[in-house]
Amino acid sequence: MQVPPEVLTTTAEQFCNALKRDGFVRDKRSKRKKKGSSHLLFRREEDKKRVTVSFHSSGQTFSEGTFKRMLCDAGWASLEEDCVYLDVLIRVKLIKGKAVKAQAKKKNKS
Repeated sequence: MQVPPEVLTTTAEQFCNALKRDGFVRDKRSKRKKKGSSHLLFRREEDKKRVTVSFHSSGQTFSEGTFKRMLCDAGWASLEEDCVYLDVLIRVKLIKGKAVKAQAKKKNKS
C-alpha cells in the first residue's frame, strides 16, 4: 500500500484530531494513567471500529507500518485492496485536496 509522503509526517496529536473529526471518541478506559503511557484507544459506535494510537509524545510521528495499521483500523485504507482512501484523508484534514490534485496532474502528464 502506497501512503502519500505528506501523510507520514502526521503527528500523534494530528492523527487523534483526525479520528475525532471522523466520529471516533476516546475510550474512557484508555486514560493515560501515568505520563509515560503510550496507547490511546478510540472507538466509533456506529460501525464498532476501534483504533489504538501508539505514541510517547503528542509531537511524535509514526513508523510507516504502524501508521498503515492505524489507517486500516480506522477504515481509511484497505490491505486487501492495497489502497489508501484519499477522499477520506482529505475529509479528516490529514492531507490537502490541492496537493492531491497537483500530484494527479503530474502523474497524468508522465
